[in-house]
Amino acid sequence: MNVLEEYTVDEIARLLACSAKTIRRLLPDAIDQLSHMLLAAGLMDRLPPVGKSCQEGKNYKSGVSDSKHAKYKYGKDVHLPASDLIS
Repeated sequence: MNVLEEYTVDEIARLLACSAKTIRRLLPDAIDQLSHMLLAAGLMDRLPPVGKSCQEGKNYKSGVSDSKHAKYKYGKDVHLPASDLIS
């Protein structure tokens, strides 16, 4: 409903008699299932691979600031587990 018929999350929730939060939680899986069906039916082409994913579960070093001004620079690297990264 969201992808093909362009209903909003709130409209889908009202039509299916559930909360918008439930729709937002289930929508990514529904889109994945729709994608698999369209690929299997030959109605959609698979995208080419794009190299390294940011979802590979590695720890990344991230400086707080890349500013060259000392008062804005935080010298310590921050190590975040992949589960704490926001993409």
